[in-house]
Amino acid sequence: RVAAPIRTEINAKFLTILEEMQRHSPWFIKEPRLCLVWPLLQAQVSEPIFIHVWRDPLEVAQSLSARNGFPIDFGTALWEIYVRSAHMAARGQRSIILSYNQLLKDPKGETRRLMEKLQNFGVLGLTMPQDAELADAVDVELYRQRQASSSEADVFIPRAQRELCLALTEGDPKNPTLSLPLSPTSRLRMEDWTRRQGAILAISTDALEGKHAKADLARLRKDVSRRNVE
Repeated sequence: RVAAPIRTEINAKFLTILEEMQRHSPWFIKEPRLCLVWPLLQAQVSEPIFIHVWRDPLEVAQSLSARNGFPIDFGTALWEIYVRSAHMAARGQRSIILSYNQLLKDPKGETRRLMEKLQNFGVLGLTMPQDAELADAVDVELYRQRQASSSEADVFIPRAQRELCLALTEGDPKNPTLSLPLSPTSRLRMEDWTRRQGAILAISTDALEGKHAKADLARLRKDVSRRNVE
């Protein structure tokens, strides 16, 4: 839960940003933390369209391991939290699912499909990028953490996450699998990591159901960041 004065301050700052972006409609914003904080901001945005860009969970975990030193199992749990939180926040809204891995394999085809879906939602003023623009925007050289072997997936990706990946691959934003509560395996991995960091985080059943997830996750992120700095 967020205290009323803090919520008011957040909304005021966001409104300033929003007013500037409205001058350049249609606009978009890329911010992974919207997966967690969108419920605080949604009242100020009319008719949003959500583009859920997802990546193979092991690739994400490997990237977090290389950048932040997080264990792989903790990284896959974070991946699940962000994915499920995003889809829970976007329920009932216009949404598109886009695969990062497919975008790298076929930049032009995936961009064209994305534009078609946006146009079907009534978005105007879009133009297909030129090949040079696409090559500049989608840099395959930055694709450092590649999909892991099936043996690694068997070790680190629990059944609930495999089912989540399948739902994402199918690409239907209305699939109820996308917004299920955090899997028990990921919950245990989060708790284990925080214990190993010298902190105790009690993720309650209510939090798993999304009722207090924002506050719990904010505390988790703050604690992990502080421990890494130390």
